[in-house]
Amino acid sequence: MLAYLQQHEAELWRWFSSHKTREEKAETVRLELLKTGYRLDREANGELYDLADAVAKKMGLTSGVTIYQSENAVGLNASLAWLPNEAHVVLHGPVQETLSQDELAALLAHELAHHELYSIDAGVYLLMEQVLSA
Repeated sequence: MLAYLQQHEAELWRWFSSHKTREEKAETVRLELLKTGYRLDREANGELYDLADAVAKKMGLTSGVTIYQSENAVGLNASLAWLPNEAHVVLHGPVQETLSQDELAALLAHELAHHELYSIDAGVYLLMEQVLSA
């Protein structure tokens, strides 16, 4: 799929991979994080951050992890807001209160794996997802 998009949708690929577009996307991600949730403070949520840091270390990740709580979530879920060298995990619903430590660790590992995938080869898989979503 990646090769197909790069070859047959070359103009669209160039537009999505342009430096300006990527900077605009990063600013949009940061703004959306602020508009739709709140950052969980590392000191007030020490156990959660200790777990996230342990998961990241076990995965060999060097990106810092920041965790947010979505304000308007329905159900239980999590998502990743990707930025270069920054992993922003968003919890949707009462995830911390509902999941066990092992389940929460698996959830964090899943989201951090998305960050690693999107970071490969200067973000080509993130670009592929953005092109396909558009």
